[in-house]
Amino acid sequence: MTKQDAFDVLAPGVTGTDAINEVASICGVCYQAVVKWPSGELPPGIENRVLAAIYRMRHPREVYALSKCPLVANPFAVRA
Repeated sequence: MTKQDAFDVLAPGVTGTDAINEVASICGVCYQAVVKWPSGELPPGIENRVLAAIYRMRHPREVYALSKCPLVANPFAVRA
């Protein structure tokens, strides 16, 4: 998941510092923490925080679609 993916899901239609404030509030971190997120792929810890925020917002389809974990991406897959 990229930083832009996180912003698109957590703060759709919001831009600039308002988007950063909204994402920070939803994820439970400060403004400065979000500013320091890498612009490319997010590290696993930050990605997990974003996925948890999406889940709390009751958007499970987005969680499944954005996750790189095969079990989360398809929770109904049959394990071998």
